[in-house]
Amino acid sequence: MKKLLAIGLSAALMAGVSHAATITGGQTTITLTAVEELGLETEAVGEAQDFSEAFDQPVFTILITGDELTFGASEDELNGTITHGLNDGIALSSGATTVTLTNFVLDFDNNLITANVTAGAMSFDDAAVFEFELPDDLPPGEGPLEVADDLSGVTFTLTDTALTLLSTAFGTLPIDGDFPIGNFETNPEAVPVPAAALLFAPLAAGFIARRRRKAA
Repeated sequence: MKKLLAIGLSAALMAGVSHAATITGGQTTITLTAVEELGLETEAVGEAQDFSEAFDQPVFTILITGDELTFGASEDELNGTITHGLNDGIALSSGATTVTLTNFVLDFDNNLITANVTAGAMSFDDAAVFEFELPDDLPPGEGPLEVADDLSGVTFTLTDTALTLLSTAFGTLPIDGDFPIGNFETNPEAVPVPAAALLFAPLAAGFIARRRRKAA
């Protein structure tokens, strides 16, 4: 009877368990589409790669360093974060003023992109600079790697925090927070953690504990 209950419980939990993947590398491409409207110039910082000349607009590739993603099997939600090089990013400049964005984090829990922001004597860590919305029709039944890799051209806008920081550095901007200023796509590499492993690890631990109690 206990075996039947355990099997039934396992099947029920499997239906709603999330798939997880520990990120080990990859890259994210950020395209800034509104630099002309903002009147700013751009350049790569650290080990970020600048492909602006090839695409005739600011395009930067930044290496991924890690973190973890999950994808809900029942609610089709992508969660978790993807981190990038601490000193890698993008510099925005106008005249003698430069604002540097580094240490990008894609935050899928809050639909934000955070970064360390430096502008002259001002410095802010983990500031929410861009916000985005994922499409409603994420592919069901796939793992987080496949879902993230399928995301293409996810549009982002400036957060209120970023608008304040950039306006302080460069003066009043000719756009508001609803104006799309760029997009991103990310291609993480990871070690996937199967849903079955997430489910049966605690069950296996309980089984081993019972065996030890019997042996004692």
